[in-house]
Amino acid sequence: MIPIVVAQLFTTPAPIFTATPAPLSERAALEARLVPVAAHAHRLGATLGVVVYDTGTGALATRNDGVMMPMGSLQTLAVALATYERVDRHQFTLAEVRVLLQRALGRGDDAASATLLQMLGGAASVNTALRADGLNEIEVAANDGGTATPRGLATLIARVIHGNLLSSASRDAMLGLLAQRDETRMTIDGHTFTAIVMLRGSHAGASERAALRAEVRQAIADVTKLFPLQ
Repeated sequence: MIPIVVAQLFTTPAPIFTATPAPLSERAALEARLVPVAAHAHRLGATLGVVVYDTGTGALATRNDGVMMPMGSLQTLAVALATYERVDRHQFTLAEVRVLLQRALGRGDDAASATLLQMLGGAASVNTALRADGLNEIEVAANDGGTATPRGLATLIARVIHGNLLSSASRDAMLGLLAQRDETRMTIDGHTFTAIVMLRGSHAGASERAALRAEVRQAIADVTKLFPLQ
């Protein structure tokens, strides 16, 4: 299952960029709309972790963003980053990994992600690469058993977009595949959002998790209507 899929914004060893001053009213509205979603998660016995960032206005809303939570298939973000870094260093050719990346990142195929992780030398190798990149709140493990904070995954995406982790070609390829899943990045009424949504401690089924994802997306859409871009 894909739990649900940014940036400085948080306290990181090396800030990546400075967000524009956040309109407090939009932030307050976003965080207020996340309250009932968190209550729904609580009824399922879960803790909700969220980071929502409007890349156009700089508004940032968070909930439990510093809590370590199971990544599940979101682990593919870290695996894909490590794979593209190897491509940029000519340790893999894009032809070797293109189809696996399309399946893992674009379609949420856990088996493809596991194959890439094996090609990369296992979880320890990927974690070493993440630490070298300054991404200290992501811990990859076999069988999608890794953990991360919502802000850790959000920072990974932000570093891909705004930093120098990847070549421009690899960056564009990775973001293009992410857009196919429409879970970590979304565009609503001209606003482009990065959104990370995670759950900890829930035994909720697939339909309940999907309902929570839909609630977060609806919350973002509702707030967007209140703050149209000029």
